[in-house]
Amino acid sequence: IGGQLGVANVLEGSVQKIANAVHINVQLIRAKTDEHVWAESYNRKLDDVFAVEGEVATTIAEQLNTRLSGAEEKVIADKPTQNLDAYDAYLRAVALANTGLTDEIAKASVAFAEAVRLDPKFAVAWARLAVARSYLYFNGIDPATNSGAAVKEAADRAFALQPDSGDAFLAQAVYRYRVLRDFQGALEFYREAQKRLPNNSFVLEQMAHVEIRLGQRDAAESHFREAMQLDPRNVDNLLSLAVLLGDGHRFDESQSIIDRALKISPDNDEALADEAINFLLQGRLSDSAAVLSRIRADSPVVIAAVAREWQLRYERRFEEVIAQVKSNIPPAWANDPRTITFLGYYQEWAGYKGDAEQTFKRAITAIQPTPGAAVAVDARTLDAFLALAYAGLNEKEKALEQAQRALTTYKDDALSRVVVETFLAQIQARFGDADSAIAALPHLLESPASVLRVTRAALRLDPMWDPLRKDPRFQELCEEPNK
Repeated sequence: IGGQLGVANVLEGSVQKIANAVHINVQLIRAKTDEHVWAESYNRKLDDVFAVEGEVATTIAEQLNTRLSGAEEKVIADKPTQNLDAYDAYLRAVALANTGLTDEIAKASVAFAEAVRLDPKFAVAWARLAVARSYLYFNGIDPATNSGAAVKEAADRAFALQPDSGDAFLAQAVYRYRVLRDFQGALEFYREAQKRLPNNSFVLEQMAHVEIRLGQRDAAESHFREAMQLDPRNVDNLLSLAVLLGDGHRFDESQSIIDRALKISPDNDEALADEAINFLLQGRLSDSAAVLSRIRADSPVVIAAVAREWQLRYERRFEEVIAQVKSNIPPAWANDPRTITFLGYYQEWAGYKGDAEQTFKRAITAIQPTPGAAVAVDARTLDAFLALAYAGLNEKEKALEQAQRALTTYKDDALSRVVVETFLAQIQARFGDADSAIAALPHLLESPASVLRVTRAALRLDPMWDPLRKDPRFQELCEEPNK
């Protein structure tokens, strides 16, 4: 354990809670020799739990012949809340949020909200509520509750209560990143948060995600790796780096990181899905199918459903992908407007023209409930999917106009802009403008290549490119340069 974590000493212990009493065992172990440096037991009332934390931290510092800084002593002395029910709700929320699963983060936001309801002055709970709600807002989950205004309120409350805390700066950063889409401003707040939370891997990971949006992929990789050093068993950090490397066509390096994640969390659905997507991007369909077979059919992990969808899409098994969507597993994927838009194309390719037309109309309504209404600008690039849905209805002018509008919306977002450029080229191909579509492909082939973007394998396999199949220029682009 010491080797995996890169530490000389390990603290372990247990807490038993009975009514309003707690029994706490703590021991400090020298990792190299397995020697017990120090051990202690505490029997206290629950409302003394913060005092025990302080005693333990001070004793450990003494045993390691070091001393706590003034800032560290202040952190220990300050109780985050006087309300133990609020603290209990907060701890439950943290445990849920740390799973990284969308459904669990939604539950965490409810628990964080309960914590601040019980103690409106609970600053760190307000900050974590802002983080959770910003993630849900960014991914279009229950926007009525997780509105931009709700994220701002939580972030501002945290900052007002503790204006110099790292968590307050973190909350302001996620608001700027995920709601305002002020990536540069977010980065500045993350840097301030990092000064106050120097050992927090989440801050570094979030900085990296913003840097990807700014097109600063080298800086993002550096921060992902730094986060890994701080928290080497954090699977989310590992997979974020693996995706960055895979998007950059560095598939062998990505695979090594995924293998590391799977050693920590065997049969992790997200890690397996990321591995399958790497194979899909390379056109290795038998390898991706083998990996996907290890993921259970009812997995709640959205990226697993996405990987299965694209496997069936590339294999042109349209009846099966239609059935997959109708199985409604997981609901967050099956009911997403992006999935609905693609469903229209699967129905069209399977020969169900009438069903496809109705599905495209349903997608348009899901994205834009009333004509001319503002389209959500978040991680989903919905305005680009709106263009695809118009194209599915063969409304050429609307599709092209909407795609151009989406390009303007995401002009400063290096990650989403490539998705929009890809969709625009596919729309141009659909309507016979082969010159424009093919002219865009060399640039797209050099761009980051997630499952929604372009690799040579995708050009060969994706039905969206079928209108260009007979063009010699397109055929040349499909060929791998080393063959």
